[in-house]
Parts: sequence; structure tokens; C-alpha cells
Amino acid sequence: MDFAAGTPIYGGMGVEPRRKSPVQLFLNMKDADGNPKYPTRILLYRRMPREDSTIWLDNLCLSDKVGTFKEYAYVPTGDYREATEQEKAMGAQLFRYHWMIHVFPNMKPSRSTADVVLDATACPGETEPMTLSIHALKDLNAVTISFP
Repeated sequence: MDFAAGTPIYGGMGVEPRRKSPVQLFLNMKDADGNPKYPTRILLYRRMPREDSTIWLDNLCLSDKVGTFKEYAYVPTGDYREATEQEKAMGAQLFRYHWMIHVFPNMKPSRSTADVVLDATACPGETEPMTLSIHALKDLNAVTISFP
């Protein structure tokens, strides 16, 4: 599937040859900000054998099956750490979780996130993921984050 921005997403499923196989593609995706993100084209790829072939598509329909999925919501744990005096003066708490943990907008720093050291090592041309989260303690009109 290719999106309007030109970014491809590869994925798929196996389909038995010479059999009718129902395939469902759920196209209602969202970007990191929660905005709808729909593909502009879907490419069908026959992996084996690699030769020209005919793929028959029948009974195609476009439907919105949002109700098929259960919303993934954050349930507060209550294991929050208190803001330090420095954080209170700054008006926010900085914290980080492992980059594979989904950080919800209503998350607060837990006791295990007291250390906010951002550390990564990468070779030239390589990228490494990191996360930094900010929990505002008061209304912050403008925020600037800089790294030396």
C-alpha cells in the first residue's frame, strides 16, 4: 500500500492457489496525530512463482469497520512520582519510557521513570529510536527543547 506522501507500507497474507480466499484489508489507519490516513494505491504481489499471472478480484466493497476493533486506552496505574522542586519551577516533568511503549496523552511519569538520561549509539547512516515525554504541571504558553 502506498500513501499520498509516497511512504509504502508492506504487509500481507498468504492466499491458497486456485481457491476462493476471502481477504480483508482494513484501510482506516491514523497518523501519529490521530488524523485519518488512507492509501492511494494497493499493489498485489505474487511471490512464487515469479511469473506473469492473472489475479481475479471479485466482490470488492469499501466499508468502514471501525467497530471491528476495540479502542486501546490507557488505564492510569496511580504509580506516579512526585514532581521535584526543579520540575515544579519549570512547570513540567520530563520522563521517558522504552521506545516500544505507547505513551498516551494522559500519561504521567511513574516512579520507574525518574532517570531522564537520553542515550543512544548509532553508526554513520543508522538511526536509533528514543522517546522524551513532557507532562505539563501548569499551562505552558510556548515550549522549546534544545539539545547541546
